[in-house]
Amino acid sequence: MQAAEERLLSVINELEVLVVNERRRIDEYAQSQSLKSVTCPRCSGTGLMQSGKCSSCGGHGQFSPSIDNIRQHLRHIGLGRVSNKLWDSELKPWLDNCLSRMHIESNEAVRLLSDKLYKESAS
Repeated sequence: MQAAEERLLSVINELEVLVVNERRRIDEYAQSQSLKSVTCPRCSGTGLMQSGKCSSCGGHGQFSPSIDNIRQHLRHIGLGRVSNKLWDSELKPWLDNCLSRMHIESNEAVRLLSDKLYKESAS
């Protein structure tokens, strides 16, 4: 009886390791695909998984790259090979500013489109 129980626990542990490894592989794939599109490849842009909120995009359905993701991508394509000093002192602040302005413009575009749709539906 105890030997059968130990075998079952061993099988359960092996399966748990496989699940963890598969989740890690899916997250790595999602990360690599996110460099090609802003739509989260794990949840296909829905933000939801069977278990609830998508862990890859935080439930947003879109991947918003961080400054580090952008630098990693630039290095990957051969454009971001600069010193840490130059990156930290000049490029990172400039890129932060650009991303902030893009988010502001994106939010404004969403607001304008929402207003237009609201006016059209009210007519």
